[in-house]
Amino acid sequence: KYMNEFRGELKDAEVALFYFKGVTLDSSGRNLLMASNAAPGRPIEQSAISLDEIADLMNAKQANVLLVDAALARANSGLSPTMARMRDRSRFMVAFANMPGKLTRSDVESPFAELLASYLVGNDLTSADLGRKLRQDVFERTRGSQLPWVRSDLGAVRLAALPATVQTPGVSEI
Repeated sequence: KYMNEFRGELKDAEVALFYFKGVTLDSSGRNLLMASNAAPGRPIEQSAISLDEIADLMNAKQANVLLVDAALARANSGLSPTMARMRDRSRFMVAFANMPGKLTRSDVESPFAELLASYLVGNDLTSADLGRKLRQDVFERTRGSQLPWVRSDLGAVRLAALPATVQTPGVSEI
């Protein structure tokens, strides 16, 4: 249901942004985003969606931005609670809260979302600036235990500042 709504929102979009905060798993190199209501014992296909499937829907004319703030999950039967690298895509910026293959911090909340929000509100950054700031500031704030992974071919594409209060239509949990 939410994927169909997302697909509809993307029609003729100039810019597409997808943000996910939650449990992720690496299943043989495929990044899976777990549903917030995933039940133990349910087949993985009923409880998760592939990040590549989401990226495949995104085809904005100027820029596509995928942001994933992965939470720690338990590994079980071949699934890793880390993120796998994603293939390069045209007109994309992809940022993970931590490097592929590294566990997200479990001792305290990751500062990724807080810092990301502070950069996007009231600032007019390029995608390159955003990536640099995320990597540097998260690394410093976590005293080197977390280093975001950022890949982008957007270069100097400007990410217009959001107003201080933003109404976000179509925001849903998967």
